[in-house]
Amino acid sequence: MPPYTKLSNKNGAMLDPSFSHKTLSAFVIKTDSAKFGLASEEIKNLRLNLLAQKINEDRYSLRFSKSSVNGRPIAQPATFESAVVMRKLDHDLKKLTGIKQADRTRIIRRMKILMAEGIPYTIVRLDIRKFYQTINIDALRKCLISATRTTYSLRRMLDRFLNWCSENCDGIPAGVSLSGLLSEIYLKEFDSKVLAHPELRFYARFVDDIIMITSPNVERTSFFDFLQTSLPQGLEFNTEPNKHYFKKVNNNFDKNSDYCAKFDYLGYCFHVGKIINPPGGAFRSAFRVVKIDISKKKIEKRKRKFILSLRAYLKDHDSQKLVRRYLLLNSGYEFFDQSRSSKRRAGLCNTYPEIDFPSEGLSELQNFYHATLLSPRSSFAARLRLAPVPRAQKKQILALNLQRHVEMKLHFNFSISEMIQLNRCWRHV
Repeated sequence: MPPYTKLSNKNGAMLDPSFSHKTLSAFVIKTDSAKFGLASEEIKNLRLNLLAQKINEDRYSLRFSKSSVNGRPIAQPATFESAVVMRKLDHDLKKLTGIKQADRTRIIRRMKILMAEGIPYTIVRLDIRKFYQTINIDALRKCLISATRTTYSLRRMLDRFLNWCSENCDGIPAGVSLSGLLSEIYLKEFDSKVLAHPELRFYARFVDDIIMITSPNVERTSFFDFLQTSLPQGLEFNTEPNKHYFKKVNNNFDKNSDYCAKFDYLGYCFHVGKIINPPGGAFRSAFRVVKIDISKKKIEKRKRKFILSLRAYLKDHDSQKLVRRYLLLNSGYEFFDQSRSSKRRAGLCNTYPEIDFPSEGLSELQNFYHATLLSPRSSFAARLRLAPVPRAQKKQILALNLQRHVEMKLHFNFSISEMIQLNRCWRHV
């Protein structure tokens, strides 16, 4: 009997769950040689052969480096071998289960369409408290046994990872792509239970951030009780005021307010307005004005990053870097993701593609930039007088029309090394 069996995944493609030199070498990326000190192709092949041998003899243990960001545990593969194994585990489990993370932009677009309907409904937003850290490892093991029943070698290595988690952290760590996939598997049954609720009209979850649109008949206490009891073992919803939202949107509009509902979700702020009837007043054609902007929290985060950029300038007096940081903070850009072997788009223009223009958030942000550089009352005014930004560089910053820049999705080019260098001053914000 062969040591492994090739399987078809849910899309019909062949999946090879074995651990051999051939299957492991498919998950080596260009940056591995420099990052892990692989002096030659021969050394790389020798280490892959030894890795395959140890795994098949059940003698290999994964190794990770641990750190923490804002109290959140982070893990990264500490060796070349562990990095390759984790990439393969993530790839094989995705192929086997067919599970993908939700599309953030698609969620936002569908929400806007549904909330624009001129009918009563209820908006419910929740998130899970310390999600990764409160996942119960034993319960997760049971989920994985069911998902990987026919792939012994894959299940065995996944079990090794869960053993490391049990011994080194609470729940599963961020920083490892496999953790995201495991969290999706852990919440699969919860998603099914919620989707089966008779009052549900729309449900979406992006990692631990949940949004629902239900009928107006839903009662808050009983519905929250249903959701909490449906969560897997160890998890609970965040009870902080800014972490949950429940709002019945009906046809009665408060004349003292500009909107029926206002809430944040996935970095956006939603304003749900009153019903507007077209000429003739046919109720079936009624709709609401729904406006989307950048959330206040994200605007404040960009303000802090700009302040940190100025502090970096006051230390290094490099006005060109200040301009480049400003462009990186407020533009779109592309970069080549070595881990995915493909180009990716990022930056302000690509992070918030669904905002409506003119954007109040962008106006507030640009006014802040100008006031910080120009106002004699700004907290930086005195320090900038001692080390003034050269006129040419200041003009570059002040001339950028943020509304037009983001709406036109204007891009600048940044190399990976330059982005790492520019990001260093605000990396923990």
